[in-house]
Amino acid sequence: MNQVIEIAFKVSTPLALGGLLAAFAFYIFKAIIEKKIFPKLTAKLSGTILLAIINRIFVLALVAMILGFFGYALAFFAKKYAPSVSISFPEGMTLGAAIEMTEIAGGHTVVIQDCAEAVLAAKIQAGQMSGATFKDILHTLQHRLVNPAPAVRYRVTHDESTDTYEIHCDE
Repeated sequence: MNQVIEIAFKVSTPLALGGLLAAFAFYIFKAIIEKKIFPKLTAKLSGTILLAIINRIFVLALVAMILGFFGYALAFFAKKYAPSVSISFPEGMTLGAAIEMTEIAGGHTVVIQDCAEAVLAAKIQAGQMSGATFKDILHTLQHRLVNPAPAVRYRVTHDESTDTYEIHCDE
């Protein structure tokens, strides 16, 4: 039974799920036949059982095919509507420079309020950074500081009418 559970955790595609369900159906039918629930296994009764197994596997195959198609279609159409923003920050960049780089990349205005110079001079980790919006990137920058001397916490607000992001430091 432990092996079955281990295999079930590795299932990740609709086709594999259909195969796993078919294996479970065979296992259940085998267990029912071995319990000798049926009075005596005749040719007619065996044919009925075999027909039931084939019908169940056909239904499982149809379900797996439909789920696979919907999964493919959803992934295909969802890519078009899922906005994503990605910026690559070089080594040694400060938080202030990263905020400015985000401002330029997005064509937005970013206003920094009540932030100490030490906070803006803190270095961030280099690398690619992605988010659903520029607000997500601006907010996540505070968690990418290298050895943050001051505890840096700020909140980001977005005024859609002026397309302005405001960063308010909590010190």
